[in-house]
Amino acid sequence: MLINGKYQDAQELLDKFVNRLEGAKKKDNKEMQKKKRYQYAIHSQFVELSKASLYRAANRYDDEHIAVLQNVLDITRSNGFDINAVASTHLSYRDVLAVNQMATGLCESGKMREGLRLFEDLIKSMDNFCVDEHEKIRTYTVVLCNYSKYIGREGYHRKSIDIAVMGDEMDVKHGRLKALPTFAVNRACGMVELGDEKNCLPYFALAYHGSGLLGRQKNADVTKEYVKERLGVDF
Repeated sequence: MLINGKYQDAQELLDKFVNRLEGAKKKDNKEMQKKKRYQYAIHSQFVELSKASLYRAANRYDDEHIAVLQNVLDITRSNGFDINAVASTHLSYRDVLAVNQMATGLCESGKMREGLRLFEDLIKSMDNFCVDEHEKIRTYTVVLCNYSKYIGREGYHRKSIDIAVMGDEMDVKHGRLKALPTFAVNRACGMVELGDEKNCLPYFALAYHGSGLLGRQKNADVTKEYVKERLGVDF
């Protein structure tokens, strides 16, 4: 639901899940609750991450959003999570999603350098600890998409393009096509900023049509408007 932008439906399902989770927990005696402590923590982590995603959907990149994400990371660790040690920490799937959201939130709230550093630490962690490439690809290209976008906003256009190309090649290799429109638009925007307005159009076209085929009409419309205003081309 969240991925498809159905936020109201997602909130309703989340509320139902929380109620069911609380009901199941009450049925267990204290001994059983103790045995299931980590299982409860994993479920709570899912709930908190979903809450953070709903915050993000409303463009609420604020201290409360960051606090929810920090809680996601703290839940499964008795001593809490040190956000400054991301690069040297083995992260779970949901940990990666939470740190990715946190880095995005920092960039969107004006703390660009702090956000980019966190993206870089996250990529280092995944490079160091994700041995299974098929498992790594579940989140790696999502992180690369965001890092490519924000590093481009800071004016590092060549680096933004290189990251987009790397992510694109990884997705194609593994038959995962959902991120291709985002990589394409990041690559095209970087090319525009470097003065290559002629060769960027095929990538803008891929971003526009790819977003439409994936049901991301808002993204397609934004791409179309940008190309028309910046390059005078109407898709």
